[in-house]
Amino acid sequence: MASKTDLSGLFVHKFTCGDFKHLQVVDTTERDRALQDLEKEKEGRRRSEMEAAQIRMQYQMTVGDNNKLLTEIAKLREQLQNVRSQPSQMSINSSQSNVSDNTTSTQSDGQFILDKTIKIWDVS
Repeated sequence: MASKTDLSGLFVHKFTCGDFKHLQVVDTTERDRALQDLEKEKEGRRRSEMEAAQIRMQYQMTVGDNNKLLTEIAKLREQLQNVRSQPSQMSINSSQSNVSDNTTSTQSDGQFILDKTIKIWDVS
């Protein structure tokens, strides 16, 4: 016995050929199933495209962050090279006392200034 769902997929076309009337029955079950599969595929494709767009955006943001960090590293290396290339400000004078204070202990342009010297060994 046919159920109601089986009958919904059947269509009857009536056409005439000469003096005779003909009925043609068309089963659309396969067509309906194919359309459902197509809709599922379209939805899956839309989801995949959205995920790909989000991943591309995350990638671009990561590349931007990476470039900023590389720039910062280059600046820090340049500052380090500048500090290393300057003459040493830490000279110990034998005529100074064991501990001497320097009042210019400020830091400017990321460079360190000698604040105190401690005499740890006396060559005599």
